[in-house]
Amino acid sequence: MSDTMAEFLDVAIDAAKKGGEVLMKHYQKKITVEMKADKTFVTNVDKESEEVIMTTIKKSFPDHAFFGEEFGKTGQSEYVWLIDPLDGTHHFMRDIPHFAVLIALMKENTIIMGLSYDPNTGHLMYAERGKGVTIEGETAKLSTVAEVNKAMCSFQWLVGFARAGLAKELMDLLGHITASTLLDAREQHQSLLTGKIDAMITAEIGIYDVAPYVLMIEELGGIATDIRGKPMGLDSTSFIGANKELHGKLVEFFT
Repeated sequence: MSDTMAEFLDVAIDAAKKGGEVLMKHYQKKITVEMKADKTFVTNVDKESEEVIMTTIKKSFPDHAFFGEEFGKTGQSEYVWLIDPLDGTHHFMRDIPHFAVLIALMKENTIIMGLSYDPNTGHLMYAERGKGVTIEGETAKLSTVAEVNKAMCSFQWLVGFARAGLAKELMDLLGHITASTLLDAREQHQSLLTGKIDAMITAEIGIYDVAPYVLMIEELGGIATDIRGKPMGLDSTSFIGANKELHGKLVEFFT
């Protein structure tokens, strides 16, 4: 695995930048918007970006499988590329410059590489299993806050908690933490990965929405699981990421 890890990352960065070029080509211009079955939006830009990302990766790894937000699962391989071609579709649709391209690679159900790329600024965050985390311009570290009543938590996609039947549990948790914030997805994770906030919690997501950050949190010595404490996998639909001391205490609110 180590012999090709650098190539995986190089190809992923190239694919992310090409996907980002698609996003910026269409940003603040007229786009086509559809409502998906899960009541979230998808645009022609999401689809075009994912196609470009997949095409770029396939040139180097034609036998690998893919699991993207827009085109689902394709192919069979021990290697599976996880792709969110436009993380922050709602922001993109409203001309808010807070969105990113997310790409990760799983080998035999273990995430081994992941990145987040902001095409607005060119900012990149990435991790390779066993090699730590790189966040351009900042030091990667997790908060050391260990108690729920001292924690500042960030929650993405609040409507997802209601749709998942977790509104009561969420309100209970909100009554115990010291503060909450609702940053955009990329800012939330970057704030978690630089120790500015203590935990990130979300419901009603796909693995492609958080896969790079799962690896980054683990590489920094933290824990990332679904909202009930189960390991993250292709079928995961929720997420909690925090340092080891805090993580289990947060999971208790949802189990």
